[in-house]
Amino acid sequence: MIDLSVGDFVSWDSSGGRARGKVKSISKSGTVKVPGTDFELNATDEEPVALITVFDKVEGGWQASDVVVGHKFGTLTKIDDLPQPSEARAVNLEPPAYMRAAAKRGVQLHEEGLSGDGVVAQTVEDARKMSAGTVTEEKWRKIGPWIARHLVDLDAVQGDEITPGLVAHLLWGSGPSKADARRAMEYANNVVGRLEEERDAMNDNEINTYMDEEDNSHMDKRELPSNYRPADSEDVPEGRSCGNCYFFDQERSFCLKWDAGCDPTYYCDSWKAISTEVVEDAEVVESDIVDADMQESDEFDAPDEFE
Repeated sequence: MIDLSVGDFVSWDSSGGRARGKVKSISKSGTVKVPGTDFELNATDEEPVALITVFDKVEGGWQASDVVVGHKFGTLTKIDDLPQPSEARAVNLEPPAYMRAAAKRGVQLHEEGLSGDGVVAQTVEDARKMSAGTVTEEKWRKIGPWIARHLVDLDAVQGDEITPGLVAHLLWGSGPSKADARRAMEYANNVVGRLEEERDAMNDNEINTYMDEEDNSHMDKRELPSNYRPADSEDVPEGRSCGNCYFFDQERSFCLKWDAGCDPTYYCDSWKAISTEVVEDAEVVESDIVDADMQESDEFDAPDEFE
């Protein structure tokens, strides 16, 4: 049996694919009710039940959701701790003071009508955010290439002249001179380089996590179907339960069809009577024998048909 403690991270198969979460509580006896549902699980020393807080994948890591699910240990795989967004965001995206000052100056000149007709509203909005100290990853990836393409625009600037090209450079956090522009471009390219390193590290971590789960796949169990419910439910035919189902392993309280632990007092729509299976097998065998006899008879008589 898998060894789990409260606070461990686990994964399991769900209808939406591989799910992940953090163990919230563990029960080894009694009936465990899953919060927010009518679903209950019976816990034993041999098959404990864990209540798990589901984690969602977000930008830069994993974040706890409000959803809590319940699973028996047999359906779970222990995994490494999931990276939190705050932990995964190792690259500082704040612009340096000189880029903030350039963006602020660019917004002022734009409001004075000196930016010309070519500046788009999004560039101005991004400049306002940059002057306040906020630049998105997407914007950082655009800054370097933009400055490289527009360095030539600064050749037209004479002295203290304010040109639309110069205002555009300021709005992008660049500067009034080529030296200032190259400094901002180099800074932006360095940020992108660190972002790429971070992304590669995160991808490696995800690959390692996936490989760990694959290595432990022999421990994984399939989840019981959504129609798994107490045998005394109104829609369950009288006398049917997991305990008298063909697929039930009594020694382990285990379902051979779903490859998961189950409660003998529960029921699912895959229920199959033991006696029915035996009769069906017998009918199949008898039918096979008859068919075989007929085939041998046909094969024996075949030569006479061609004489």
